[in-house]
Order: sequence, then structure tokens, then C-alpha cells
Amino acid sequence: MLAACVAALLATGGAAAAEPHASCTVDRVIDGDTFVCTDGTHVRMLQINAQELTDCGGDWAKAALANIFLRSGRVVRLDHDVVTFDKYGRELAAPIVTGSDGADYNISIVMVYVGLAKSAYYGDNAKYLDWARAAETWARAAQWNMWAPGGPYAGATRCGGLWTVTKR
Repeated sequence: MLAACVAALLATGGAAAAEPHASCTVDRVIDGDTFVCTDGTHVRMLQINAQELTDCGGDWAKAALANIFLRSGRVVRLDHDVVTFDKYGRELAAPIVTGSDGADYNISIVMVYVGLAKSAYYGDNAKYLDWARAAETWARAAQWNMWAPGGPYAGATRCGGLWTVTKR
């Protein structure tokens, strides 16, 4: 039952797109909510905000995105909302990947669901905001990752133990 709920929350198949998905091959991850495509396009992920690299847990969010969800060489579809670029010239999009089960997964929502990012209203886009908020509610209730007691999203005032800050 839990697996069915998780799949329903994370799957994006069947959603009508406002425009065709553009493909992108991931080159590298900048932080927990931004990555670069092999063509040099910088992508800021929709509906999420992860810790900055200099903040408690920021390096962990980046590592998970880079080593698990958006590994270098992975091809993703970029699903856009109304506003497609931010003030820094980054493309605003949700990276959609097809899982081994054949279902499509929005990695923005996955990052929130596993407790490595928070839901965020960014760039006047709200296409997946309800999904992101639901995922955050789940991660908070489950006390996953950064929502764990002592974690940065659970009111921690300083990093220690598992929560380390790396200056870059």
C-alpha cells in the first residue's frame, strides 16, 4: 500500500504539458536544486529550494542529486511552467526521468519527498507546487533526512555530527 502511495505521488505520467519537453543530458550538479546540461544550460529545478552549499546539509543535498538522481550523462526531459528563465538566466524546469519501472518521475518532487529540499514557489511557477507541498508534508511527518530531529529543517541551530558544513 505504501509503495502504491509513493508511486502515485511521484509519477507524473499523463500530465498535460504546456509545451513539448526539451531533452537535456546532465553534465554536472551545482547544488541541491541546480544542475548544468552538457550544452551549458543551467537549470534551476521547479518548486524546490535546497540548502546552499555553505549551509548545514547543503553538501548532502548536492551529493544525493549528483550521485543518485541526476548522475552525469543521464538524459532528462525538462518540463517547463509559465516562467521559463529566472533573473540569473537559468532555465526553470522540472527534470523528468523514466524509472526502471517505466514510470516518469519528477526529480524536483523526489528531492522534497526524501527530505533533501523544501517546497518553494519560485519564478511565479506553480505547476507542481501542490505536489511539492504534499511531498514536504510527508517528509516532515516521516522525519526523513533534513527533517530528522537535529536536522536543518527541524529547527537545528547549528550543525554537528551528521550535519556538517563544508566551505567552498
